[in-house]
This record gives sequence, structure tokens and C-alpha cells, in this order.
Amino acid sequence: MKISNYIKSLVLGACVLAFVPGCGTVHKEGKENLSIATSFPAPPSGYAGIYIYRDDGVLANLTKVTVNLDFANKSLYIDGHYIGDTDSSVFFYRLVKPGEHVFQTESVTSENDLKMYVNEGHNYYIEQYAIPGVLQNHIALKLVSASHAQPIIKELPLAKNADNKSKNLKDADYSEGKGSISGVK
Repeated sequence: MKISNYIKSLVLGACVLAFVPGCGTVHKEGKENLSIATSFPAPPSGYAGIYIYRDDGVLANLTKVTVNLDFANKSLYIDGHYIGDTDSSVFFYRLVKPGEHVFQTESVTSENDLKMYVNEGHNYYIEQYAIPGVLQNHIALKLVSASHAQPIIKELPLAKNADNKSKNLKDADYSEGKGSISGVK
């Protein structure tokens, strides 16, 4: 009888966790900056635009049923420079110099990299997503098309940039043209 009650408690607890919102808070930009970013402007001369977004949608709460509940906030980096944390539905808009860049997201065991070359005057769209696991979620980044990303991004809040040198990765690249700046003022 005691085992049956214990199992019922575990199942009830898992169900409750499935519908509890994320633990962390990501600060959001105001409506004016959101409006600018979601108009998908051409980047200013000398830059490429980078949109990094996460849209867990309905699955946001279901992935929390796994033992590892830490997908709530995951750090993002460009060339090892910390730009902020994501939560279940948010996007960042950054500007980078043309050339090769490394986009990284924190995962359970390490950072996961997406290396790509960007051209001046173009916007690029990177999706941060989770692959649910039995004990841990694997977090990754992938390049997606504008036609896929823009409708999703238009429905998300714009995260405030949280540049913080003390949170940069040990191997952050400080050479000319690396890192990023905010896409909005």
C-alpha cells in the first residue's frame, strides 16, 4: 500500500512539474525595440544581423518532466562573449562584423558550437532547441531560413542584451571583428 501511494505521489509531482513555468527570468526589451527588431531591417553598413531564438511552445513545460530540469535558462555566446540567457520563448538580435563567427549555447556538459561565415548586409537566423533525453536534455543550435524563423520570432519577446565580460568563456576571441553588439539601442 505504501509503495502504491509513493508511485501516485511521483506521478502527481511529474504532472505538476510539466505545467510549472521556467525558473529563471530573462529581462525583455520595450515595445519600440521589439518593433524595430521584428521589422527585420537590413543591418547597418559593415555588419550582419543575427537573430538567435528559442521557441519551445507547448513542449516547454513537457521537457521539464525529465530528471534534469535546468533547460529553463541557457547562456548564449558569440565568439565566446556572453550575450545573455534564453528562456522558453525569447529572441536576441545582435550585429556582427562579416567573417567567421562561433555561436555557442550552454548545455549540460559543455557548450555546443555553430560555426558559420556571415556576409555584410545579410540577416541570419539561429534556432536554439532541446533534444529531450531520458536523464538530460541536449541543447543545440542550428541555422534556419528566414521564411521559417520570421513568423516565429514575430510572436516572441525580444530579450534585453546582457553583455557581461565576467561571464565570457575562457577561450573568448578578443581579436578584431569578433564578438557582437546589440541590434537595438
